[in-house]
Amino acid sequence: MKPHASIFFFAYALMISFVAVSLISVIIHKIGMRLKEWEIENRLNELKIMAEKYNISQINNSVISSDLTNEHEVNLELRQLVSDLFNEKFKIFNSLCDQYFDIGQSDKHKIQLYYQAEKEIKNICKSNDLVQLENIVNK
Repeated sequence: MKPHASIFFFAYALMISFVAVSLISVIIHKIGMRLKEWEIENRLNELKIMAEKYNISQINNSVISSDLTNEHEVNLELRQLVSDLFNEKFKIFNSLCDQYFDIGQSDKHKIQLYYQAEKEIKNICKSNDLVQLENIVNK
């Protein structure tokens, strides 16, 4: 081989290897970029899913909150109804107790109060109030 030809051959080989290394570098870079794009796309999809889950949980929380508010209001209503029923009946007994302690030692009045208390207890047992109370409790 001529010395001059070997220099061309060497330059030609060097140029081919440079082009090959450049092509390989570009291919590796493109693959890396596609992997990064794929990773970004996956992260965005995960974020969308998380946002949907968050929105669903917010909706569920608001539904639960409104249910609790409604239940609290119902409980307050029931307590008020029960309280009203009992207050009405215990006012009678309170009045009888006040009369009992106000009359002192009079046996005649004590006997009258005893019969009056017995009458009130029978009225409570016969009245519709117990049915109302059961209906309130069963709600």
